[in-house]
Amino acid sequence: MALESQNQPRCVSGDSECDYVYPYGSGDHDTEGYMGTETFTLGSDTVQGIGFGCTTRSNGNYGTGSGLVGLVRGPLSLFSQLSVGAFSYCLNPDTSMASPLLFGSMATFSGDDVQSTRLLESNNTFYRVNLKSITVGSTTTPVTGTDGVLFDSGTTFTMLTEPAYTAARTAIQTQTTSLPPVADSSGLGPCFQASGDDITNAVPSMLLHFDGADMMLPVTNYFMPVGNGVVCWVVQPSSSLSIIGNIMQTNYHIQYDLDQKMLSFQPANCNSM
Repeated sequence: MALESQNQPRCVSGDSECDYVYPYGSGDHDTEGYMGTETFTLGSDTVQGIGFGCTTRSNGNYGTGSGLVGLVRGPLSLFSQLSVGAFSYCLNPDTSMASPLLFGSMATFSGDDVQSTRLLESNNTFYRVNLKSITVGSTTTPVTGTDGVLFDSGTTFTMLTEPAYTAARTAIQTQTTSLPPVADSSGLGPCFQASGDDITNAVPSMLLHFDGADMMLPVTNYFMPVGNGVVCWVVQPSSSLSIIGNIMQTNYHIQYDLDQKMLSFQPANCNSM
């Protein structure tokens, strides 16, 4: 059965099966199969008639999970089908542990250290905000462009367009003076030979400046070990979109409120939520 588009299945009246081909991410992942509906149980609540894809073929590495949960603005995402105004999550840096995903009235904060920034109007399904600048140690970078920056839980590494990427990378390099530099590794860099597990005082701080909100990052949100005592900056260059990836979001409770058109965040221990 032909598709009306790559993002929507085309279901002909009277057919017993509604097929789809659906790309994911940057286009190097895709899946095909047929649509189904089922009753979903979320916590103690059950929701009938949720549409989902029964995959018969997939291309790309989707990890060890049994499927993908759609959280974008599109009509087929779980978030859209639940018809709730907001959702939130808290990504655990320990991938062997669960990360809470909350919908509607459950997607709320406690405490007074919550910060919020406006969601930009968008013609696509993504969630974009205005990243005004980035402070790395004593250096503040220019903005990343006019299209905003995406918050994406499905992208591992953070991506920055120019001129922000080069300015931030240079600041990391020039202000990390106590660790020996080593060659880039696995597409990441700059990289350094660490002298221990805690490099907090050896690398510059990193602070994201949004409209009306500042996100101070723990070092583990922008540096990661890659083996043999080497640590690397987890930001890569992008020729098109700037993206805040999931490593940079860990141990933050992040809420997407489409009713209020706001993205809010709060430092959190995701293991205890």
